[in-house]
Amino acid sequence: MNEVLAFKRTVIPRSRFRGVYAFRSRVPGVFVWQCSLSIDERRREHLGTFMDEVAAARAFDVRARALGRSSEC
Repeated sequence: MNEVLAFKRTVIPRSRFRGVYAFRSRVPGVFVWQCSLSIDERRREHLGTFMDEVAAARAFDVRARALGRSSEC
């Protein structure tokens, strides 16, 4: 009667790129990558959802350069 239920916790992957983060898709166990950029202290711009982490990082770089910011850390 003293059984402990151990729930398997899904580990959310971490991105190695700035502004890119993993987001759970509707398919169990599958993650998509999203990226966003701060416009000012109050606003963030969502740049899109991508299946590939590198594609999300490229979108971040393009938008950062268009705003005149460095895309590096």
